[in-house]
Amino acid sequence: MVMTQGDTLQEAYEMAVDCLGLALSIREDEKQPFPATSYPENISLKNNEYLVIIEFNLLDYKKRTNSKAVKKTLSIPEWMNTAALK
Repeated sequence: MVMTQGDTLQEAYEMAVDCLGLALSIREDEKQPFPATSYPENISLKNNEYLVIIEFNLLDYKKRTNSKAVKKTLSIPEWMNTAALK
């Protein structure tokens, strides 16, 4: 379980997206299964509580937060190399 907060609803939502991304990325890196899906109708709320659905895409999160460069070596035809150098 992870928790986060914010001073405003917008800030709390943004922090929730980052918190979810970090938690899922760690689980994926450690080859742990993702938690089961929660369904809104099965969540009980107390007084002064409300449910917010967090829209999240793990691939988009990784693209946004992972800027690590990866070096790749490849072979191309000689004609293509000559054309590229020109």
